[in-house]
Amino acid sequence: MKNDYDGFFKSRGFYIALYACIAILIVAGVFYSVNNALKSGETPAETVEEEAAGVGSQFDKSISESAERQISNYTDPFESQNVTADPKSDLRGEVAERNRDAALPGAQLNLASPNVGLNEPAEKAEEQTGETAMDEQRAEDETEEVAEENIEEKTFEAFADNSKMSWPIIGTIVMDYSPDHVIYDQTLELYRTNDSIWISGEIGSQVKATADGVVETIEKGSQYGNTVIIDNGNGWKTTYAQLQDNILVSEGDVVRAGQALGGINNPTSNASVQGAHLNLQITKDDQAIDPKLVLAQ
Repeated sequence: MKNDYDGFFKSRGFYIALYACIAILIVAGVFYSVNNALKSGETPAETVEEEAAGVGSQFDKSISESAERQISNYTDPFESQNVTADPKSDLRGEVAERNRDAALPGAQLNLASPNVGLNEPAEKAEEQTGETAMDEQRAEDETEEVAEENIEEKTFEAFADNSKMSWPIIGTIVMDYSPDHVIYDQTLELYRTNDSIWISGEIGSQVKATADGVVETIEKGSQYGNTVIIDNGNGWKTTYAQLQDNILVSEGDVVRAGQALGGINNPTSNASVQGAHLNLQITKDDQAIDPKLVLAQ
């Protein structure tokens, strides 16, 4: 095998020397033609072009013939080996052939599975791409479903002016609505106006939203204790006071009619004589409305 490669490279050295001699002859011929053209009165450029074209074609022909001779005389070292026909030699021959194929771009060599095609990686890549696309589509569908659910949770039907609200608890009115006339307050022992109604109830009894809405404010004060204010839409608001500390909703929550907001607490000091009760106020465009006119009878 080494002698074959040595002969091949030696022959290449011979042809390189040959091409160098031909190039020298071309330059000498062009120089000679230019001198003759100057003596005869012809244009040097035209003479040079003609000579170069003729010599160039001969040079190309010579190179082509030389290359054909090298190709015809070249012997593949793999084919020149004489391997005994047995199972082991067949395997070596197959491995040698696959080694040559592995040199091609994109070829995949798998000696453990000689029958595996070169297209298998591409097919696996297509399968993985398809699975990835399906996963992305499922994730997108799930995201859209969650977004739709969130939109539904964040929206509510605004309270209409001719509608009725449900009672937040069942009890007796111990302090009536009276914004224009003074009424006697048993705890403060004085006459005063009142812009809400106080509904009696047992401590811990769950107070429920009178209508759909969104929790606007949750606050705590010395006069009314824990208070939840709900915006019911269309300018309507409901305020629930005297609640326990464990409020069941948060600011920004959308609530539905009948949803529990929290339990009734012990009354504050300025309403202690009336006992445990819910202080309910209803307003329309920030003006107090008699709750008894809005609550269903």
